Amino acid sequence: MNILIAPDNDVIAPTCVLLNSLRLNHPDIDIVVYLLWCDLTAENRKHIEDYAATIGLTVVSYRLDPVRVRPIFNRIPPTDLTISCLLRCFAGEILPESVGRIVYLDTDLVVAAPITELYDTRLKGNIAAAVLNPGHAHLETHGVGEDAYFNSGVLLIDLDLWRQNDVDRQLQSFLTSHPESCRYFDQCALNVALRGKVLALDNRWNVMGSLKDASHFTSVSIIHYSGDVKPWRNPESHPYGIFYCNYSKGTPWPQRYRYKLLRQSNPFIFRTRTIFKKAGRRLTGQFGRPSARKHR
Repeated sequence: MNILIAPDNDVIAPTCVLLNSLRLNHPDIDIVVYLLWCDLTAENRKHIEDYAATIGLTVVSYRLDPVRVRPIFNRIPPTDLTISCLLRCFAGEILPESVGRIVYLDTDLVVAAPITELYDTRLKGNIAAAVLNPGHAHLETHGVGEDAYFNSGVLLIDLDLWRQNDVDRQLQSFLTSHPESCRYFDQCALNVALRGKVLALDNRWNVMGSLKDASHFTSVSIIHYSGDVKPWRNPESHPYGIFYCNYSKGTPWPQRYRYKLLRQSNPFIFRTRTIFKKAGRRLTGQFGRPSARKHR
């Protein structure tokens, strides 16, 4: 199974938690993690690579020269996003031709169930598959209706078709020519470049948690901590924070889930604490250490 990530220096701990969640949910499958980076420090890159090795993941690193990325980055209106968000816009060029299918994962998420079903999804001629995130109408002048807009935190990509359609060039061109339309950086460029060529996935493959949908957490497969509330800062403030804490166990950055604080800060989630505990044990306690792995 091929996985693509592009972390920056501020998310080393969450990246390792993501990797741990991948391994725990796929104890018997070979996983190759392709790490795209631009300005990762040597120390932080070593943190990721060393931790991945301890849990039996193969990491293949590719560095992109900042000189190629920064001119695009500097044209986009300032946000709290970093230059690493643009690295997948070079994926077709950087990744080896032998990689024909890959799942891209943002580093602010955890895998809460096996994703082999996602990986094996038939794309039916589409270049990618993603979960729709309707309600964004700012790209309608570029052919993307608000009901067709997708979140790019989880992407299943047919890299052969990606290369054939020169998606890298399309992404870089849109980011350069229409920076004012890139409200969410390369996610907007992806929506334009891939319009009409994206298979809509079930929401469970990219659950962007909030209080209003916390009752559905038992059916999620990937939890995406999008937005400003991050569980590595304050896990009790997020309806799915317990899952991050459980998957952080065994990493160099274990995060404690404080139920007493939860009762004070968020009574709604505290009332469901028993369910959270059971679900957390079910999802993160059923696997032992990785054993012999079969190739996928």
